[in-house]
Amino acid sequence: MKQIIKDVLDDMSESQINLGSETARKTISNLITVALKSKGVYSEYGDTELEEQRARESWVCEICGESTYEVEYDYIGSGTNHLGCELKSQEDIDEYIEDIDEQAYAQGRGSSYISSPHYSKGNEKRKIKNEK
Repeated sequence: MKQIIKDVLDDMSESQINLGSETARKTISNLITVALKSKGVYSEYGDTELEEQRARESWVCEICGESTYEVEYDYIGSGTNHLGCELKSQEDIDEYIEDIDEQAYAQGRGSSYISSPHYSKGNEKRKIKNEK
């Protein structure tokens, strides 16, 4: 590959090309690309770049759909999910359960918080009412 690039640059050595010009650099890069493609050596991405792209595609949060590839390990939940997304989802689930529980309590069916493993301090008043 180096030889192909050197040959392209040798062909241009007689011209007075200004490498400070963006247009000149684009022309040279296009000529090198064409030469590499014609020799069957050109590939837009190398093996390591392709591997990194595949890794990026697999590191996606299932909850929000955003990439977690660049996220520090301490902020990854289960699988490839953002820890924050999982915590927010759990909060939403807990709020839903609490709403259902309040409806059941209001209808006289009692509270599930007494036997629930998700019992928390915020529900102490309800627990006390149920024990009376």
